[in-house]
Parts: sequence; structure tokens; C-alpha cells
Amino acid sequence: MKNQINIIFALLWLMTMACDLEKLTSYDHTAAPIPDSARLYGTILNKFTLEPVVKARIGIASQFTYTDENGEFTMYYHLGEDDARNKPVTVSLSAENYMSLDTNLIVFPENELSKKLVYGAPVIRRIALVDSICQAEIYDYQGAEDIARVSGSFTYRLRPMDRQISLHREISLIRVAVDTPNTAYYQGTIDTYLVEFGDLQPTYFIDATDRNSHLTTATSSAVGQDSLIFPPVR
Repeated sequence: MKNQINIIFALLWLMTMACDLEKLTSYDHTAAPIPDSARLYGTILNKFTLEPVVKARIGIASQFTYTDENGEFTMYYHLGEDDARNKPVTVSLSAENYMSLDTNLIVFPENELSKKLVYGAPVIRRIALVDSICQAEIYDYQGAEDIARVSGSFTYRLRPMDRQISLHREISLIRVAVDTPNTAYYQGTIDTYLVEFGDLQPTYFIDATDRNSHLTTATSSAVGQDSLIFPPVR
């Protein structure tokens, strides 16, 4: 009789252990499903000035968003099969006149991505037009040798009778000096008066382009009122 009782207790113990083992090893069909989207947020700044990059594009595959005036963004990325397996995805960052940047990211439900982009375009620091001499001071973060072309656009206008006639002229400014590894000075000559068209108009434009075709434009409306940036090179 005693042996039978022991056998019964042994069977009950084995059944209890089997239930506990099943809890530990079995698949829980009631677990929460993997979410189908993830939140990606952050701030994009200018690497050199630490100013916010406005309208920077953040893209993952065909999904993208843009930064606001503070350089901040938030996007909800719809997950694919690779994301569910924790495979990295490529996030592409780009903005006008900035160097593009690709970075890899393993997507979690919440993801912060803050980066600094390299400003690529030349920076037009100063321009001047005195008499017939036009000058410009150009800075480039990649070095003065990265500046490919500097030009000026000017307008002459005459109003005979009721008609408005204008003439646009463009000149190339020549590099005349390099001040620092990143700064160069340019100069060109433009006629301030044409007999058939009259005086040069107040507004003119200076364009600076680098080797990667990044373009910067500066506008001035002070013809005849500027001071030269440096002594004219004859």
C-alpha cells in the first residue's frame, strides 16, 4: 500500500514538472506582434557653424521627410521584413549646398538620429563695385582651390519713350590673391556706362561655384557706394 502511495506522489510530481517545463519552453501565441512602424527623430546641423540645416531631406528607401526651421525632424518608418530581423537600413541625408551623407541604422521602435552635414558651397563674404572695378571675397570650407568659378551679372537700362529696354552682361572675376587656405579674392572690370543703354543699374549679382557645382549667389544694390575690399590689381 505504501509503495502505491509513493508511486502516485511520484506521478503527480512528474506531471507538475511537465507543466512547468511546457510553460518555459512553449511558444506564447498571445505575445504582442512586432510593430509595423518605428519612430525616427533627430536634429541636423551644419558641421562648421552648428546652425540648423533647414529643409534637409531624410530618406529611407522610398520614405522621406524634411527638417523644420530648427533642423529637427520626426518620421514614422514603415518596417519591412529586413527591419524585423534587425538588419541595418541605409538612411540618406541631403540638403541644398551640403555634402550628402549615408548612414546605417538598425531600426528599433524609437530611434534618435542626429547628424552634422558638411556645407559644400562657397561662402561669399564680401562684394564691392567701385567705378568699373568689381571685387569679391570668397571662403570655401573645402579650401580655396575648391572654388571653380566666380562671375558677376549686371544690367543696363534705358527708357526711351514708353518702352523699357535692358541689357544684361556677365563677366568672370579672376582670382588675384589667396589670403588663407580657405579664402581667395577675385576681381573683374565692368563698364559703368554704355552710350546706347545708359548707366549701370543699382542691383547686381555675384555667383560662386565650386567643383561639385554647388552654387552661392550674393546680391548688392550699392553700385557706386561700396568701398573696395582690397587695393585694385591692375
